[in-house]
Amino acid sequence: VHAQIKTNVVLHSVKDAIYSLLRDPRLQHDDVFLFWGDDPFGKPVLSDYVDKCVDNAFVEISDINTGSRYWECHAKLCTEDGHVLCPLIFFIDKTHIDVKGRLCLEPLCLTLGIFKEEVRREPYAWRTIGYVPNQDTFPGSSPHGKNADYHTMLSVILEELKELQKGPGIYWELSYKGVVHKLIFKVPLLYLIVDSKAADQLCARFSCKASDKIQYLCRYCNI
Repeated sequence: VHAQIKTNVVLHSVKDAIYSLLRDPRLQHDDVFLFWGDDPFGKPVLSDYVDKCVDNAFVEISDINTGSRYWECHAKLCTEDGHVLCPLIFFIDKTHIDVKGRLCLEPLCLTLGIFKEEVRREPYAWRTIGYVPNQDTFPGSSPHGKNADYHTMLSVILEELKELQKGPGIYWELSYKGVVHKLIFKVPLLYLIVDSKAADQLCARFSCKASDKIQYLCRYCNI
């Protein structure tokens, strides 16, 4: 857009990536799944979690289904029988593809929030859905222009996901605890795993290096 050039954006089908994870033989065991009360249709109940923490005399570090974002998504999207929340977790970070670090690609990867935390740490629990090209090779433009181009390329990668979220969801037959459940997965974005630089870029916030002369101590400062 702002660089006024054409570039190729490599992408893969988001729906195919989700199906690939759901069909992966390594992710077909009951103990990989994360459901409230061991029930795919279980509805998160805040009082149950609070009572458990009180009984243990501390607030334990739990998985994503005890977080407010998860509860909000569940309440908003799982409104009918058969709806099951399958939140998406994204990871994005640049990777260097040459010895001197001048050429980069920025893969955007996803995993499913129906998998437990220890499972999500495994490489096979992730799929790459696209690559943001290296903007260092683009003609010079303003920081605003580069950020706008960055989001334009991301929007190409995420276009299928946006259409998928507008629809009813993903119909699936899930085998769990010896029972085959016919359900519809709802697939909101739960959160992104990024570093500070990528977070600033994704949120279109001002970013800087330690050597830069800036007006503020850090990006959180409002003085």
